[in-house]
Amino acid sequence: MASYVYSAPTKKRKQATFTEDELEVMVTEVTERKQVIFPAFSETITRRLKDTAWREVTAAVNRVSRAGRMYRETRHRRCIQLIQARHCMGNRGGTE
Repeated sequence: MASYVYSAPTKKRKQATFTEDELEVMVTEVTERKQVIFPAFSETITRRLKDTAWREVTAAVNRVSRAGRMYRETRHRRCIQLIQARHCMGNRGGTE
């Protein structure tokens, strides 16, 4: 009979809040790559191109960061900001 050793689950560490410098770099980098990251429907812009652009954004953010941001974290944070910005402007995605 095999014996199993129980180990307590590890806590997921909370990510540090983005600093003003990180946010500024993120906005600048995303703006430079806007045509690739947020294109209208296109057969030439592939998921791989979008991922590469987001990884470049993450690398730029990490140059000014102490936290060492991950690709998905940077991408997720930027999407949240876009949603909040659209909500504050009153544009909820419908036609006006």
